[in-house]
Amino acid sequence: MSIVEIPLSSVGLLTLQDVAGRLECSLSAVQKWTAAGLLPVVVAGSGPKRTFLVREKDLKSFKRPPRGRPAQV
Repeated sequence: MSIVEIPLSSVGLLTLQDVAGRLECSLSAVQKWTAAGLLPVVVAGSGPKRTFLVREKDLKSFKRPPRGRPAQV
């Protein structure tokens, strides 16, 4: 049996680095959005070898938060 590698994007998945590139922002910004639950992720693997992936459909519906600190009320 041979293993065939295919790009994640061909199955609708993007790495966090890919997301940062598409949104033209930093990787740390994408990580904050995923940690806050603003951008859903799929987790592949476990432990230190886990990889966080974003579905293209979730990225298309993502509303980027405004920059800067929230206004004080």
